[in-house]
Amino acid sequence: MKSLFAAFLLLLARPAAAADPVAAELRRLKEDPRSIARRVLLRAPGARLEAVILRQEGDPPVERFFVFAHAKGKASLIHLHPALSSHAELDALNAQGELPDLFEDRDRWLLYTTESPGVSGPRRFLNASLWRKGRFSPAFRPLPQGEAKDLDGDGKPEFLSWDQPLGQFFAVECRSFRSLAAARRGTVYRWKDSALVDVSADFPKVFQAEDSRLEASIEGHDPRDTSRYGDFLSDAISLYYARERLGRAQDGWGVLTRLLRPGLTDPGPVAACKEKILSDLRWHLEIPDYW
Repeated sequence: MKSLFAAFLLLLARPAAAADPVAAELRRLKEDPRSIARRVLLRAPGARLEAVILRQEGDPPVERFFVFAHAKGKASLIHLHPALSSHAELDALNAQGELPDLFEDRDRWLLYTTESPGVSGPRRFLNASLWRKGRFSPAFRPLPQGEAKDLDGDGKPEFLSWDQPLGQFFAVECRSFRSLAAARRGTVYRWKDSALVDVSADFPKVFQAEDSRLEASIEGHDPRDTSRYGDFLSDAISLYYARERLGRAQDGWGVLTRLLRPGLTDPGPVAACKEKILSDLRWHLEIPDYW
């Protein structure tokens, strides 16, 4: 009996398990710590940080991206992604718990992706912030379909982005052309003097690969055989953008005019849609009249 009583006293004498400081800070912020989906400790000069992703189930689910700083047993919020996402994730360059000095200039990088629903499917963005003097500041605007990748083998990443410059404009013209909004244009950036610089012309292989992929998708298919003409033409417009990057814009425009030229057997509404969209494309792409 005495031994049991002694064991009870010993249990009381033990210090309570340390509370999770991030959970405490989340409760202070009126957030539910039980919604923590993923968390990664990050090492930075003079700081111990933690990236935390909260998730609320739904259709679609909602995720939010936070970064907390740990100090003296407490956690404080120092970064919050300003928008809701259906998915958020640290970039591979940060996934091992480092804020890397990517360009040997003492700036430490936080890179993460967010995903949200779009007209033609989920849209993913690369977000970047710099750790300077104990705080984060945005490096650049989120890059659509962005990724950090060393394209020239010099050990430093370039930033590759695929935007949709036509936006939702063509989604309202004709029902079967609705997915024209998916047409994409690639851009390669290099980080120089604390800004992104377009260096697409230095990386023709990126656009040659895109050109080959799209040409294979288009070749041998009759657009009249599909009920989703817009899918077919979005590839053709993407092909135009790839060839524009390669200095072959007129060739890319020739593919578009061939596909959009009304045929003798086209029903009146289809022919009208083709003519309208070809005219709009000429204006949006700033195509010379003599092409």
